[in-house]
Amino acid sequence: MSVSHWRSGLLPEALEEELDRYQSSFKRPTVVVVDDEPDFCELVATYLDDGGKDIVQRNDATGALATIGELRPSLAIIDIRLPEMDGFDLVARARKLSPDTVFLMMSAHTSVDLVLQAMRRDVHDYLPKPLPSAEDLNRTVRHALEKQRLQTVYTLQTLVGSLTLTLEGISSVGETRNHFFKQLVRGAAQISPGISLAVAFPEGPNTRCLIEGGQGLSREARQRLEVHASSMLQAGRGAGTSVPVLVPHDFSQELRASLFPTLVGIHIRSRRGAEAVLLLAAPRPNAVPRESVDLTVWFARSAGIVIERHQASLDLEYHMLVNQLDHLSDAVVVLDKTCSKVQYLNIEARALLGKVSQDPYVAAIEILPSLAGPGGEQMLRTRNALGPVRRESTIVVDGEERIFDVRIHPFDSPARVSYRMFVLHEITQIRREATKIQELNEELRVQNLHLEAMNKELDNFVYIASHDLQEPFRHIEIFAKYLEKDLARSPAMTEDTKFHLDQIGKNSDVACRILADLRTLSRITRLQNAQKRLSLGQILREVVERFASDVAKGELRIRVRSLPMMKCDPIKMKELFQNLISNAVKYNKSEKKEIEIGTETRTGEVLVYVKDNGVGVDPESLDYIFQPFKILPVKGIPRGSGLGLYIAKKVVEEHGGRIWVESVQGVGSTFFMAFPGVFRSQRTTSSR
Repeated sequence: MSVSHWRSGLLPEALEEELDRYQSSFKRPTVVVVDDEPDFCELVATYLDDGGKDIVQRNDATGALATIGELRPSLAIIDIRLPEMDGFDLVARARKLSPDTVFLMMSAHTSVDLVLQAMRRDVHDYLPKPLPSAEDLNRTVRHALEKQRLQTVYTLQTLVGSLTLTLEGISSVGETRNHFFKQLVRGAAQISPGISLAVAFPEGPNTRCLIEGGQGLSREARQRLEVHASSMLQAGRGAGTSVPVLVPHDFSQELRASLFPTLVGIHIRSRRGAEAVLLLAAPRPNAVPRESVDLTVWFARSAGIVIERHQASLDLEYHMLVNQLDHLSDAVVVLDKTCSKVQYLNIEARALLGKVSQDPYVAAIEILPSLAGPGGEQMLRTRNALGPVRRESTIVVDGEERIFDVRIHPFDSPARVSYRMFVLHEITQIRREATKIQELNEELRVQNLHLEAMNKELDNFVYIASHDLQEPFRHIEIFAKYLEKDLARSPAMTEDTKFHLDQIGKNSDVACRILADLRTLSRITRLQNAQKRLSLGQILREVVERFASDVAKGELRIRVRSLPMMKCDPIKMKELFQNLISNAVKYNKSEKKEIEIGTETRTGEVLVYVKDNGVGVDPESLDYIFQPFKILPVKGIPRGSGLGLYIAKKVVEEHGGRIWVESVQGVGSTFFMAFPGVFRSQRTTSSR
């Protein structure tokens, strides 16, 4: 839509053509594009930049809301996924700031739910990302702008009609005339916020001026606008006719240059003799909406002409209904109360029903009443049918079954004539995609069951293999000792031979420990014990008992601080603390090994910790130690299986938590665990 082609249908054609020469004063359609990707906004702006509209780009929701509230654009194209705010929430808030704006949504993640949600939010259309061609995008934008234009015309005419009703029986003298002009400026201010409207009219031998919508207008600017409007009225007084006349452009040149770059003046003399000069002014160029001019002129001319109001409103209503419905992408059919006569078919309905039958009007009578479902025809014929009826129906179109969402709205016209309106929205593709999604979900479910069975079989194999392989390694270790004993006094027992036999024994022992930990890992993975609310302190006491011999010798001291209650698997929790304490004992060269277990609160989160005074961990290896079979070589400490901390990590993650270590080499390490199921701390402290 171009501003130069604005036609509300309210003004005489001669004035419409004259106003076209003042287009530099009128506000062009504004399109706001909202997307968090600047490059994408720029692409949309490039597609839409035809010189006939202003395009504003915004990359955040807050800035977009401010812009929409300030500019009240004709159209806003909004991405659904924005970092600060959901696109639908942005539309809801923006609609309160600019009720007449039409909204388009766009998203790279098209789904049935998103499309349906967009429909429910009364979004004009839904654009996929990446964008279609520039031609398709511009076609969609043209339709949206046309819808906005029709909405504006409808709002304009409704407002004019409601204001005109308040002026019934007005005369051209006395207080009623003042009331007329007050209503005029207030009505104009409603449809053109931010625009100053000055109305100068004769009041006896003097001239009176009213100004509305001039918020932020300085006192000097207000006074100059009043003086200018009054002088324009005096210059053209009595020269006006029943047809509005534009004030010459050069008459207000000085005021344009100093205060109001946008200024449109109109001299009006209504049929009832109410004479006035109207000035629409703004402190910035291209700021006056063309509809503001139409409103003020038409309202002034129509004051007092209320005799034909009823018939005119009926004709206007029908005209607007037809204009709006013909631009819908849904098929719309209006039947009479008995559903036996077609009152109206929009363009889409004629095209659709023309594929069902040679005569779309006959097809409408034969097919549509049955779409209301069982007993629906009788319901539609009942005058007291309340609210819309919604059905999902199948219609054979060109020999193919197509699915439609059918909404049936009973309504009465202002003349109290009952009608039934059918709105058919095709959802064939949506239903097909939904069916396909169900099939894919079922296929995924079967694959998951198959994968679960394979994982279970693999776990069983690991458990059995780790158990059975231990015996051969034990035999290797035993026979290596026999061989060492047999060769003890033989010349064949060299230092190298003794070293090799010692290595065989040590590596056999390591292999047995690895297999034992593999079996433990497999057992923990297969365990499906129900979690219970338990005391970690009680679980830990049972684990500490296993280290009683080291504690009795004075080589080890374990302090247990206050520990929380939590929902957990007791078997897996015992394995967790067993591995952490064993790790703390093993990697410790101190004469007296110290281990402390307790809780600590950080940023509102309760953490369970295991602290030792061992050799510590290199900062670069803090994540490395939790990987399977990853062993940090420490001189003088036997090689482990590399699975202890991995098993601990698995247990913590199975309980929905996380584990990490903080360490200083040569000082010690602290393993922290954060669990979601912590209830309260148990106020007990024990020390061994």
